[in-house]
Amino acid sequence: NTLILTYFNNQGVQAPVPAGVVWATSNATLATVNQQGLVMGIAAGTPIITATLNSIMANFTITVTNSLERLEISPGSANIMTSNTATFTLTYFNGSGIQAPVPPGIVWSSNSNAIATVNSTGIVTGMAAGQTTISATLNATIFTTASVTVTANNTLATITLSPSNEIELALNQSATITAVGKDGSGNVIPGLVFNWATLNSSLVSINNGQVTGVGYGTTNVTASASSITSPPLMVQVFRGNPFNGAFGSMGTAKLKIVNGVLRLETSANFSVSTGAPDLRIYLSNATNTINGAVEVATLNLRSGAQSWAVPLLNPVGQPITITSYSHVLVWCRQFGGNYGHVVLP
Repeated sequence: NTLILTYFNNQGVQAPVPAGVVWATSNATLATVNQQGLVMGIAAGTPIITATLNSIMANFTITVTNSLERLEISPGSANIMTSNTATFTLTYFNGSGIQAPVPPGIVWSSNSNAIATVNSTGIVTGMAAGQTTISATLNATIFTTASVTVTANNTLATITLSPSNEIELALNQSATITAVGKDGSGNVIPGLVFNWATLNSSLVSINNGQVTGVGYGTTNVTASASSITSPPLMVQVFRGNPFNGAFGSMGTAKLKIVNGVLRLETSANFSVSTGAPDLRIYLSNATNTINGAVEVATLNLRSGAQSWAVPLLNPVGQPITITSYSHVLVWCRQFGGNYGHVVLP
């Protein structure tokens, strides 16, 4: 069996058990105990198990018998809210170690009725926040235990953000993120004040849930309250604009940094001329030439959402950044000519 400790600090308030507890047995020939409180019977007798933290000690006398008779409890632990219940069940093994019906006379008890109570059928009710141990005993010598952690109904358990998916912003554009805190039962906790944070304040600013793009790139934002933090929400600040409509071109193009890689993307409604041969898409600094431009891809597909990684270097070997070029250009490589372009902001 595993013995479970309950710790009270110097104000008498229950708190998590600190690290450094040392377990020991008074007679290792009768029973052993490891540093997680797991006791193993070796020979018949009544050894004393001790748990020591600095100068604080707790003792527990156990009875080891030669019989294989025992009780097992399920589940071994439970987490409930105050006023909620959990049910523990017992399995009984007789002196020969064979499973048999649970005998009458089982005595259920809680180490702290202020935290959780247990009735004669193993139903536990949460009373107040904290942790306690539930025991089931047969004939005062055969016992089994389980731990119960009770959380107050108004205790913050999770924070979720809406929207929950990636947000895309143009430079200086803003969006509103909503945070909702819930307890362990999924009930919304009203009146929470959230602390908002971003991993990179050079890319976005955030104030009371309003996020604004201040630099190109990708970062995460979170909301927190008490010791709970929401899952991160990705915010992407991009460069993009619609195509100008030459030769029927339409849709938008965006430059984005995705996982540290600069990518050029077209929107789902993107389309360009299907009659012109050998169309390529470039990053350029002009609408009427590809001199000094960098070729990103061949437009094998003339419509729809597409995404390409931008080359790392320009034609003269310099690194390409999200601000290196002012235009996205669709160009006929075979005969020359602009078949659609985007002026990037």
